[in-house]
Amino acid sequence: MDIFAAQAMELFDSTFVCREGMPPLNLRLCLLNVYGNNCEICETTSDEVGDLLRERARLGDPKVRFMVVPFQQNGKVAITAPVLKQLLVEQLEIDPCVLWFIARKYHGFHQIGNATSTTYIIATWMYMAVWKIDQNKGAVVGLLFERGSWGFFDSVPRLLKAFASYQQSTLIPFVICLATCDFFDREVEDRALRNIHYLESITSFGPGKPGTPLHRYKTERIMVWLKMMADTRMNLSNVLRMSAIVETVVKNLIDNATLDVTGMGSANDKDSLVRLLESRIKALEGYIGYLKDRAEQMSNVMFALLTHEDAAISTTMAKSSHELAEHSSYLAEKAKRDSSAMNTITVITMAFLTGTFFATLFALPTLDWEGSVIVLPPPSSLVAARPQSGSSAAHLDSENTTLVDTGFVSVGSINTESNKVKVKQDVLFGDCTRVEA
Repeated sequence: MDIFAAQAMELFDSTFVCREGMPPLNLRLCLLNVYGNNCEICETTSDEVGDLLRERARLGDPKVRFMVVPFQQNGKVAITAPVLKQLLVEQLEIDPCVLWFIARKYHGFHQIGNATSTTYIIATWMYMAVWKIDQNKGAVVGLLFERGSWGFFDSVPRLLKAFASYQQSTLIPFVICLATCDFFDREVEDRALRNIHYLESITSFGPGKPGTPLHRYKTERIMVWLKMMADTRMNLSNVLRMSAIVETVVKNLIDNATLDVTGMGSANDKDSLVRLLESRIKALEGYIGYLKDRAEQMSNVMFALLTHEDAAISTTMAKSSHELAEHSSYLAEKAKRDSSAMNTITVITMAFLTGTFFATLFALPTLDWEGSVIVLPPPSSLVAARPQSGSSAAHLDSENTTLVDTGFVSVGSINTESNKVKVKQDVLFGDCTRVEA
């Protein structure tokens, strides 16, 4: 055992399951004097617990000493590793192999025995209880590692005091199993059963639920219900697993339990409490199995509702897609008509542009073959004087020609034998354009 103890301490030091570098933590220490039927609860810190235990031992060591050590939210023990090892190994004299179970966080019921004492371990997801029975001293010492804020320790002192006359060697496991069953009842009734009844009443699915089930719920609401049922089923599975561990402990108690005759009735009733606890656990296991079936059925209902809602959403989307396709077809038809109209306008525009070009071309005076000849007399017979500088206009009169120079364009009249033609002459370039016949 020494080799296993050394390996357990080495593993415990390497896993860092305890807190480090924090102030002393308040611990609840439960001291029970069996013969006086007195349960005393002392508040102390992790640094002062050793002095308190030594003082109690000097005044008269109680037969049962039970201490609660909480776990932190990060899963670590709330006291430092040196303090925990000193408390377990030196002061309570518990087998060091327990450190291996603390480091690995194993669940179940375990037993470590030697020639003078026996150490027991009950480990669940809610707590870990370690206690030692010393046959030589007739005393019981133990630690309860509490995981989370379940309030499990709140009922332990009351139960220890109520069953103080019970045999010391089995007092702690009996009280722990009884407190665990009380927790099971609260957990099942306050959480699992309430959630199942809530969903059955809303959806009208379930045994004896009146009303017609509604078929349409929002997807977000259904997802919340699915999460609720998943949590319920997980909690029921944890409770069922813990009940199996407790049942193992109860069977061990049945094999070893005895009752002191004082205050507990005749010898024929020495194991009646343990038998009753065993019957209670079996009934609880059957009830949990029934609730798991109901929770599974509600999960199936939630999946059916989710599928129905998904199908309804798909139908709505398909209808919207169909309407969108119709609108797209309508827009495509309109676009096709607009395209045909634009093609027509383009063809007409091209035809009109060609016609306009030829109309303009044939409207030129040059192509007016039947009109008078618009040819100016020789330059010698047409005298056009440019305006002198400083004058805005110049007038030239002759027998046959009258010109009025306005700077850039000269306007005049030319007398010919057949007609009098008004012309406009570009003074700079000498070009003439027929204005009016």
